[in-house]
Amino acid sequence: MRSFSDERTVRRVWKGTQLTDYSGIVLFDPDGLTQFYGRIRKGANLFKRFTTTTDGDAMLKLGIVVPILAIDDAGYTVIIRDASEPSPVEPYVIVTNETYPLHVTREAVLADLAVFRDWEVDLDWQRVPIPVGRYAVTIRGFRRMAKTKRKILDAGYELVLRRVRRLPPVSANTGAKMRTLKLDERLSP
Repeated sequence: MRSFSDERTVRRVWKGTQLTDYSGIVLFDPDGLTQFYGRIRKGANLFKRFTTTTDGDAMLKLGIVVPILAIDDAGYTVIIRDASEPSPVEPYVIVTNETYPLHVTREAVLADLAVFRDWEVDLDWQRVPIPVGRYAVTIRGFRRMAKTKRKILDAGYELVLRRVRRLPPVSANTGAKMRTLKLDERLSP
């Protein structure tokens, strides 16, 4: 596993596993979230605010959160890489959703969407070494099959980050079909 680095000469790729039990994964900036809401009480349902008020659209535009929604509860391989790096899953990509803005003010965290349903600081957070800055993010779902095409060997998501001067507008679709574990669903990149 290689890490992101502020030095432009170092390859920038992060790979990990994310377990889900609330049908989604989020990459977010905790400081940006706190700036948006102020103090967030333990147990707060941020997901409800995200989906039933204008807060969700505002957080997306500000680059506070990058969601992968409506996916099966499972363990997924997650790869976060700089756009200049080659994709280790290129032949296996089955769905793409672009573009989400991401603004990292101090650190970025990857977590199960359940964190937004029942807020608790640091609970199952994975800190991802993304340098402070603004990014355009493309999400690519992938599935690597056995030769028989009847067994999934690996599935997950690749988040491709391209550093930008200004946050791009949101063109990704939060309702996009991003499932990578359903064999009977026909998806296209």
